[in-house]
Amino acid sequence: MSSSSLSEHVIISTVQNDVSCIQPAPGHNGNCTDLSNWCRANRKLLRKIVFRKGGLLLRGWDVKCVSIVEEIIHDAIGFQTMESYPQWFLDFNKRAERLGVPAAGLVQTKRSRNVPHATPNQIQCPHVEFGAGPYRPRVVGFYCEIVPKADGESGRVYFPDAIERLSPEIRELLEQKGWWNPLANNIVQPSILVHPETKKRTMQLYSFSHTLAPCVFKAYQKVRSTKEKAHLPLVEGVFYAGSDTYGITLVNDDGSLLDLTEEQMVEIYRAILSTLELHTWQKDDILLFDNMLYGHMRMPGGEPRKLHALFAEEVDSRTMIPHEKVATCVTKDAKKACPSAINTTLQQLGPGGSKWILATLTYLPDFLFRLIGKYFWLSGKGYNV
Repeated sequence: MSSSSLSEHVIISTVQNDVSCIQPAPGHNGNCTDLSNWCRANRKLLRKIVFRKGGLLLRGWDVKCVSIVEEIIHDAIGFQTMESYPQWFLDFNKRAERLGVPAAGLVQTKRSRNVPHATPNQIQCPHVEFGAGPYRPRVVGFYCEIVPKADGESGRVYFPDAIERLSPEIRELLEQKGWWNPLANNIVQPSILVHPETKKRTMQLYSFSHTLAPCVFKAYQKVRSTKEKAHLPLVEGVFYAGSDTYGITLVNDDGSLLDLTEEQMVEIYRAILSTLELHTWQKDDILLFDNMLYGHMRMPGGEPRKLHALFAEEVDSRTMIPHEKVATCVTKDAKKACPSAINTTLQQLGPGGSKWILATLTYLPDFLFRLIGKYFWLSGKGYNV
């Protein structure tokens, strides 16, 4: 089929929050074969859309299962798959799902995983995917299989605007200091990054911590009290069930650490959350955006709600150091060996990411595996969800 006849099946429009929406033309049945063929013929355009403000929304197509979404993102559009989780980890996830005891309710497959349930009256810690360490995906995708009965939106924050809304003092600190996270294998990362395509400045965001969650909540309350963001939902807190307690720590030129005060951390999150925009899900929505331009978070909601997450094109954030002067510790660590995004995540999971522990569990009969899973990993205690 020619590219001109393929285009007759598709309408491109700009919807809320600068998102480019690809929909079936009137009278088209929305079959995904035509969508996949159109995506293959327009890869360059779609990459350009994803790697700029707004991102890409595929809406109104007859998506029957997540495997079709995987084919559209990786095979049709051509976004490269990230390193896969090891087979022993995937086997554990498959068995845990079959026996009704998935860890924290999450099931990881080779190219996607489901998304945690929305929590009534609470928001998730805002973050970029795999944001603890330098290696992370450029592309984040979400597919909505089951629409929330009420609420359950996903929030996104836009880093270039957030940087401009920081106080001059905080902005100068981030520009001149390195970024430290205890989960990053002793790697000092740049606090401010330069986006490859747009050359806009972006920033780090990973707030899964008992110290940071209350700061996020205070910042959210401040932002919601403004006229511009008064429409945001009223929440009672920020959900976090993990065990980490780190705050925001920067690194001086000489390598010494600088712990930010609570007031400074709240100021950073206030600037970030002042850019918060909501995506209201429709069935079979596929939303793709740049993990370097945007952070995201789960908003309050209840069941039913079933989303799947897909990630692509792993990059090293240390290749995005600004051209202007940065801390010596940042340039020094720019070439330092560091585990991949997947290996960093497995380290974070502790026993849940240990090959030897999960391999040992394979020898247990189903009834015992289910019993142990019910009491040790189904609840999600210790997971950053």
